[in-house]
Amino acid sequence: MDGGDLVGHSLAGGGSAGGDLTGAERRVWAAMPAGSRSALSGLSGADLRSLLLSVARDRAATTRPSAVVRRWHEDRFVRPARADPRVLAQVEARMWQLLPADVAGVELSPVVPVGTCSAVAPVSQNRIVTTMRASEVLSDPTNALAIEAAVRRRRQSEVHLAAAHRVLRAQDFGDGGLTDWTARPRGDAKEHCLVSCLATERLVDGISR
Repeated sequence: MDGGDLVGHSLAGGGSAGGDLTGAERRVWAAMPAGSRSALSGLSGADLRSLLLSVARDRAATTRPSAVVRRWHEDRFVRPARADPRVLAQVEARMWQLLPADVAGVELSPVVPVGTCSAVAPVSQNRIVTTMRASEVLSDPTNALAIEAAVRRRRQSEVHLAAAHRVLRAQDFGDGGLTDWTARPRGDAKEHCLVSCLATERLVDGISR
């Protein structure tokens, strides 16, 4: 089953693990012509992507600049973070300095295959920002690192990886934040950073020096 098939499967299953439709999903399907759901779920992954991209292209063609500005104000997914990038860069640099020499740093892609989180953990796909190209915005670097580690294990017996990466999740953690992980080591809930394969105790000790 490839990523596109996963998207088609979610249509057939109602978009939830138990196959039950949410209120919003029932409302949308009720407004669609009869047979739409079956027709869409029967599409191949490639055909479904082509259809969704066509819809997105048509909508983008009719979007006015004023609407983009309005979405910039209203959509919490697109607004810039409140973190000072200079301070954040200093913190991340210090984190990398604390890593043992045998830990390889990985610059992860902003997107990963669909199901990277939900296929290996009890996480609803509704909490993940899914793209139209059988991929999803990275929401947990740990999962991506686990996949990369599995690939590297084919060539070497021992693998140690680390990543510092901004993440995006569809759930609201309050105050416009997506994760407050850095609030623990730095005491600043406005700076959002998720670092995998690094002990929090070691971070706190190093940053406090």
